[in-house]
Amino acid sequence: MRALNELLLEPWEKVVVVPCWHGFRLLAGDTTTLRLPMLPETAEAFGLRGDRWEGVAPMAQAFGLYDATSGLMIYADLYPVQVREREMLASSQRHAQPDDLLLLDRSFPAYWLFAWLIAPGRHFCMRVDALGFDAIEQFVHASAADETVVEINMPALAMRKAAVNGYGLSSRVFQLRLIRVRLPGHQMEILATSLLDRTNLFFGAAMSGISPQAAFSGLEPAIVWNHFAVLCTIPRASKQEAALRQNLLAWAGQRGLAAAVDAAGNLIIRKPASPGRAHFPGVILQAHLDMVCQNNAGTPHDFSRDPIRPVRRDGWLVADATTLGADNGIGVALILAVLEDTRLVHGPIEALFTVDEEAGMGGAHGLATDVLHGRLMLNLDTEAWGEFYLGCAGGLDVNVQRSGTSEPVPEGWQCWRIELRGLRGGHSGVEIHEERGNAIKLLVRVLRGLEQQLPLRLGSLTGGTARNALPREAFAVIAIPEPEAANLVAGLEKWVGCLRRELAGVDEGVKLRYSPQPDAVELLSPADQGVWLASLHAAPHGVRRMSRQFPGVVETSGNLGMVALAASGGSCNFMVRSLLDSGSMALADEIVSLFALSGTVAVQAGHYPGWAPNPDSWLLSLCQAVYRREFASDSLVQVIHAGLECGIIGAKYPGLDVVSFGPSIRGAHAPGEAVEIESVGRCWQLLRAILAAVD
Repeated sequence: MRALNELLLEPWEKVVVVPCWHGFRLLAGDTTTLRLPMLPETAEAFGLRGDRWEGVAPMAQAFGLYDATSGLMIYADLYPVQVREREMLASSQRHAQPDDLLLLDRSFPAYWLFAWLIAPGRHFCMRVDALGFDAIEQFVHASAADETVVEINMPALAMRKAAVNGYGLSSRVFQLRLIRVRLPGHQMEILATSLLDRTNLFFGAAMSGISPQAAFSGLEPAIVWNHFAVLCTIPRASKQEAALRQNLLAWAGQRGLAAAVDAAGNLIIRKPASPGRAHFPGVILQAHLDMVCQNNAGTPHDFSRDPIRPVRRDGWLVADATTLGADNGIGVALILAVLEDTRLVHGPIEALFTVDEEAGMGGAHGLATDVLHGRLMLNLDTEAWGEFYLGCAGGLDVNVQRSGTSEPVPEGWQCWRIELRGLRGGHSGVEIHEERGNAIKLLVRVLRGLEQQLPLRLGSLTGGTARNALPREAFAVIAIPEPEAANLVAGLEKWVGCLRRELAGVDEGVKLRYSPQPDAVELLSPADQGVWLASLHAAPHGVRRMSRQFPGVVETSGNLGMVALAASGGSCNFMVRSLLDSGSMALADEIVSLFALSGTVAVQAGHYPGWAPNPDSWLLSLCQAVYRREFASDSLVQVIHAGLECGIIGAKYPGLDVVSFGPSIRGAHAPGEAVEIESVGRCWQLLRAILAAVD
């Protein structure tokens, strides 16, 4: 590959004039994973990877060093998959020139690489995080400057690691210029460069290839999409909304809007009425700041720092390998657009941005009873355009925990890892009725079936990452006698065929992957293994009862959302929902009673009330009339099995008239989450019209 690239590059370099940027040729490095032909030479050089269902083949990483302006590939080669990007970059530097500037993303920065590049005078600009670099962290948090030069004294441990890996460094002290790039919405990136005497060079196009903003170009209404684009760059997992909240506080202050944070962490921003409307009824606009953070196994995404990278596809904005955060980021963006737009006609506006909705509705529970003044509330957290929601399910959690005693793997036994993947997952309050597969329940069923065919001991069982999401993946480590390996493989082959037949048309993508586990593990005792597998197998999951009052709507359901078992003990979580408080309490009590049979601790927690429909709602009548006028069609009125904060907030403010609506969102709480672009524009049109009609 390297020789072929050099052969093709040589004639190009003679005739192509490569554009420079401030006198530098801009080079960038990137990698991708390749499946290679099954040849003895490739297998020996790169090793075999894969599984029985997708096939075992030699796998390699292809690294390319390319000119960022012309697209010419300067250097390319294949490496075993265990080689790190930094090492590939280092091996490519014999092809670099003195006036090259390396543009590198967050996976590259390291003490040794900084020092190794600087020593011979190689220039670079890297996007960096503060974590692990004291000088950079101090610049980020303790300095208001936009750029500075810092001296780095490389830790002794980093020096030793560099030497062991063959990167001898003559000095442990070097200098970097740090540049703070201020982005829209008061966001920022930190760049580290070796160019100590050049400033203000790195704003704009040079680093634009790593921005998630391209998907939003040209989308209308821009005032809404611009806010959602900013939200995609700010980490906002449940209980980690502080950075976003601080950003919005500063944003409100710049616009002269009164803003406050309550004891629970909720943010309230107030916008005065437009001229002549101060005496009109006040409207509360409500959405939650947090999002469900899920990514496919094998997708390297850190929700504590990495931006969401959506794409546009067939009229939808989609996050392919992660959740998008349209639930409830679009609602937040719509409210921010109302606060920003000075042309709107409306009465007094209170924007209530709650926290921790996805992990227990902690913000709504902690909301004080005297901070809101409006008597009308529009919740913007539902996911079907053209429908107004007037009620929702309440619910609670059942948390199960049991300690255990570990045992060693018996002599002559072998450990195996089994992975159940490929399920669609989804929102446990919206898609529970579709009978999608639950990875935990299915893998437990497989393990119990295998127990009947061969001696099997359980080392661990994990699955699910969110209480309110249908588990897409589950993983187990087991031990079996070495002679039983063929029987294990044969049994798993039968199981995957069985599961695909059962889930045809719903979750036929289900896969069972398995491989020997080289590392020794501790095992659950036979008694604990029996308790856990039997209890999880018997535990209820899915729809318990459909509503008679609201045809087609789930009344009561339970979701076995997370499990984490190890030899020393384990835990699992059930999220129970019902339109009737008595229904959720009854199902939760069944789960507690089931685990009590084995002496396992199960407790109910986090109960929140449902939102009882008010068919005489004045606000609903207004919303329906405005919808009919704006879109020349009738809307639907629904209740939803998912939990909304409306019931909790309504209980704190008796008499509050509440309606919920939102754009069309599919696949919330699962990778592949998408929002229909056109429906966002319609929501903006409707929201503006409703606010103008309130009198």
